[in-house]
Amino acid sequence: MTETAGQAQTRAVRPPSPRPLSVKIIAINFIVGGLLGIPGLFLRDPSSAVVLGLRVTGAAALVYNVGCLVVLALVLGVGLWRLSEPVRRLTVGFTVFWIVNGALALMSPASRAAMLDQVRQAGLSEAIGIGILSGMLVMSAVINGAIIWCLVTRKAAFVPRAPVGAATRGR
Repeated sequence: MTETAGQAQTRAVRPPSPRPLSVKIIAINFIVGGLLGIPGLFLRDPSSAVVLGLRVTGAAALVYNVGCLVVLALVLGVGLWRLSEPVRRLTVGFTVFWIVNGALALMSPASRAAMLDQVRQAGLSEAIGIGILSGMLVMSAVINGAIIWCLVTRKAAFVPRAPVGAATRGR
């Protein structure tokens, strides 16, 4: 198939995006997740959370839910979209935390019992519930591992932050 003159002109005028597709997808995922977290704060009890396998309640849980699940997700999404190197590193660290947090939440006896209780209330057997929880853990690790891999292998696309005062040194 040959390219038309209009297609060639459009390609010549609009250079390819420096933002890799995988980074775009990850950034959009964080932005949408942060935005969807806002109504989620009103649809469930925001004063309850599981952090590193421990059940947290009250103000600490509210800070975690709003800070981590809404504000941080939006900051990471926008920063990745802008190809900020410090945000790329922060996202890798947060994603590692998310993997560890998910694993500890599913292995915590109290958290696991609460999740299995919800499975029983849905009319499912405990064996199916354990399978569901195990599947959630594996999928979370695979997806978050892919995010880390993409951000590590696409490091060259990110712009390092200039040192403070670097712009005025040459004057």
